[in-house]
Order: sequence, then structure tokens, then C-alpha cells
Amino acid sequence: LLRNGGRDAPPPPPPPYRAHGPADPPGRGKPPPPPTRTPAGPPPPPPPLRNGHRDSIRAFLDDFESKYSFHPVEDFPAPEEYKFFQRIYPSKTNRGEGAPPDPPPKFLGRVGGQNPPPWRL
Repeated sequence: LLRNGGRDAPPPPPPPYRAHGPADPPGRGKPPPPPTRTPAGPPPPPPPLRNGHRDSIRAFLDDFESKYSFHPVEDFPAPEEYKFFQRIYPSKTNRGEGAPPDPPPKFLGRVGGQNPPPWRL
């Protein structure tokens, strides 16, 4: 290709596509074996088995509370005293009235002497 009086070489082709899988492309050696343990000592013991979910929540709350300042409970006013009253739910009061209402009438073509809509012709 000629551009600006000079000759430009085409870009190099993209690297060959390699699907992820157990087969290695030809011409490549096997990957190195995993490193072996040095005889420095046994592996560290596993962490003690406790309720990890509860511990993680506690650690999160401790971290959260250390980052922010909160009012003590005593700073808030006492809630209003609970007073019972009968609650009315319309969906529950209509259950005992019997059958549901009839569905609306179907559209039969002409309403009040007018022509039917074009999609019904």
C-alpha cells in the first residue's frame, strides 16, 4: 500500500484462536509441574469451626460501628403506646358476598348504528 509517498506494510495477522480445553496446541511442551512443598513444616491448621455466618455478621457490624458514630438509644424519644383498633381490609370483607359480577358484554360490531371499526371488517 502506498500512503503519503511511503510504503506501509499490512498489520500482522491476529494470534490464532485457542479454545479453552485440555488439549494443548502442537509444538508446545507440557506446562511445568506444580511447585512441591519444601520440608519446612506442616501446613497451617484450618481455622476453628464456628458459626461462620454469625461471626462474619458480627465482624461486619463491629467494622461498621467503628467507622460511623451513632446516637445512644437514650437520645431517642419513647415510642407511642400501642392502642388496638379494628382494621378493615376490603379484599377480605367482600369474600362472603357470593359470586363475582358478570363480565362486560362483548362487542358485536355496531354500536349505536355506527360502522364497525376497520379491524373487524
